Amino acid sequence: MDSAERFYRHLDKLQQANPPVSFRTAVREVQKAFEEAMGNVPETLIEAIFLHFLDSFNHSELPEEKFVTYSYRLGPYIDVFWKRYDEKEDPIPTEEWKFLKEAVSEAAGEMDLKLLTYIMQLIMDKGLI
Repeated sequence: MDSAERFYRHLDKLQQANPPVSFRTAVREVQKAFEEAMGNVPETLIEAIFLHFLDSFNHSELPEEKFVTYSYRLGPYIDVFWKRYDEKEDPIPTEEWKFLKEAVSEAAGEMDLKLLTYIMQLIMDKGLI
């Protein structure tokens, strides 16, 4: 089972929790699962992505109860950083690619060169470089 799949299964368990987990617990659990799923990605980059994700949830104006469901949007990021991204299966919106370009550029000195090249190629394919 790959990292994104483990992440999705963790989210499935959170959604099925009875009684439902609190918003605070959900945020902590999703963050922990996301950090574990990202592997050897620099901590500063993982944190930047997660904070960007939290900000997007806050701007979505969804109720707190929808946080875990919304968190499935982090899965494609995991696939990107494991070099398994499939545009057809889990497309990432252009605005998110713009954010990712900036975040990855800031962390480039700490990243594995092959991973950095892979991600920058994806960004270039989007016409953002």
